[in-house]
Amino acid sequence: MTGDPRRRRRPAPANLDVNPRLARQRRGSARRAPTARPPRPRRSPLRGVGLRLGATIRLAVLAAEVAGLVFVVTSPAFATESVDVSGARHLTQADVLREARLAPGQSIFLLDTAAAERRLETDSWVLSATVRAELPRRVVVDVTERRPFALLQQGGAAYLMDALGVVLGPSVGPAPALVVTSAATLPHAPGAHALSARLVENLARIEANAATLFKSSLTITGWELSSDYQLTADTSNGLRILFGQMATPEQMDSLDAKVAALSAQVDFAHECYSYVNVENPHVIACGVKPSPSPTPKPSPSPSASPHH
Repeated sequence: MTGDPRRRRRPAPANLDVNPRLARQRRGSARRAPTARPPRPRRSPLRGVGLRLGATIRLAVLAAEVAGLVFVVTSPAFATESVDVSGARHLTQADVLREARLAPGQSIFLLDTAAAERRLETDSWVLSATVRAELPRRVVVDVTERRPFALLQQGGAAYLMDALGVVLGPSVGPAPALVVTSAATLPHAPGAHALSARLVENLARIEANAATLFKSSLTITGWELSSDYQLTADTSNGLRILFGQMATPEQMDSLDAKVAALSAQVDFAHECYSYVNVENPHVIACGVKPSPSPTPKPSPSPSASPHH
């Protein structure tokens, strides 16, 4: 019986592997076959010598540079010869040099000017400081000092303050015109803020313009702060002006309105007051000094009878 010619098997090619495992092994071996590499160039025997020589030269140059730097830094030609100080009035030159840690003989290249400025500005009298080195052997120090502006009297002691209310130190020499006597516990260590700069500014302005503000010859001789920060002005004729509490920025800012109310509502030129309370600028309370009692006239002594 003849079969379907389409179902006849075609003869296998002559080179076809009938065993699949062997075929895979042969293909893997073909892939793993080593490839030929180009031969490495032979190194010159002088190359290592050149590398070592270059490293030695670089080290020698670096050592020479370090030695030159050390020579320059330690050379007497660049040792500080003079320190010029300007702007210091309260502090002496010796004070400035000591606090900045500057001394003749220091290498000008080893001077840390920023650190010297920071050390100077820790002094309560120094507002700012600038230190600069000038080749070959000069150092210049510019100091801006705080100025005594007010006197703070507290607990039987007196301290100088600047216009910002910063305590400078114990009072020495002539006292400033602005005097504040405080029963409150205020910081008085040098460098501390004892009073608000806003309050100090207001007190100084009122005191300087008292004659114009009060339309009289009235002058302010001092200021008092109670333990709860009640502010009182003492005047030349014994009058006391009570401004109320000055503990917060809002209360300090109210001084302008209170002074304006005093100027508009109180006649200091013709009335004799013992006190004026302007804590509420809309309702000012005044105390009038009592009129002095008339001095009785001495009675005439009886005339002596004539002697016969």
